[in-house]
Amino acid sequence: MRYVSKVINFFKDIKQPNHNSKFHQYYLGHTCDFGILEYLEIETCGLIRVTGKLNSKSTTNLSYPQVSISGSPLSLISTYRIYHPDWSESDEYFNEIVFEYLVDNYSQVASDLVVSFDNTSIFHLNKKLTFLKPHYEFLLNSTQVFHRDNIYGSGPPACHVSEEFFYITKELDEPILDFGCGTGVLLKKLRDQGLEVYGIELNTPLIKESLLSEVKPFINLYSGQFPLPFKDQAFNSVISLEVIEHIPDYGMAIKELARIVKNKMIVSVPDISSIPICCHNNVVPWHILEATHVNFFTQNSLGKLLEQYFTKVSFIRIAPQNTNGSKWYVSLLAVCDK
Repeated sequence: MRYVSKVINFFKDIKQPNHNSKFHQYYLGHTCDFGILEYLEIETCGLIRVTGKLNSKSTTNLSYPQVSISGSPLSLISTYRIYHPDWSESDEYFNEIVFEYLVDNYSQVASDLVVSFDNTSIFHLNKKLTFLKPHYEFLLNSTQVFHRDNIYGSGPPACHVSEEFFYITKELDEPILDFGCGTGVLLKKLRDQGLEVYGIELNTPLIKESLLSEVKPFINLYSGQFPLPFKDQAFNSVISLEVIEHIPDYGMAIKELARIVKNKMIVSVPDISSIPICCHNNVVPWHILEATHVNFFTQNSLGKLLEQYFTKVSFIRIAPQNTNGSKWYVSLLAVCDK
């Protein structure tokens, strides 16, 4: 079967969230006792760096710059050197010094960033600064030694749904089943549109605590075992968003979903092509770190699985991202017709 791949194209009034980190750099050019303070660097995650050139190998007893935002001083969290051979006039190549600071308040828009040295202001940025609290914020300055479970973790179901997922599911024929509905956030949004939508999720304490009260009566909690507790072709449409990558027996899951759907199924998984696309940047997209992902699908492998049960399969890529000029997508979505 030939698969059709396309990127979703929305109307201009649908705003796409921008998760790409922004980096700002400003020249300082201030001569000090150990060399030169050259640049101020500001990361959207709240990390602020002052970089400089050393004229000595020694980094002990250095005076360090002070950074404040809106009159509040920021704490220095780390100091280190960087390899920079083109700056060296001797055999010492680790002669770029970096001072790192971290903002302590992500809840408001900051302004008036001041860099000082020896209690004298050397740079003033009178500009509004918006910082976004990052995932894994604790990895910036914690004194704890972390373990695999701290990084490759899992948490409660998502409490929001993207515009892309809502846009493509709201046109489905009723009745609709949301397989692996999580908190029921998409189910609620669709029911608010007047659609007849039901959900099914695992019967676990975490799921029970997370369910939205408005849609609890429409969600079936089950053991996770197959077959599913529904008759053949019980639903005109089935949704399964970011679910089958968590299910060890993904083949049986798809077979069961195909059994209970009459017309159309929408299924999405993480777009694993992001790994080779971002490889030259030495980057792995953060959502790939989810510990309960046990299956990883390419478009070809997902298509081969789905074509066993559906006569037509087309593909959409969801949530475009850009990392240092490399374009990738968060999710791979298949539209399957009986």
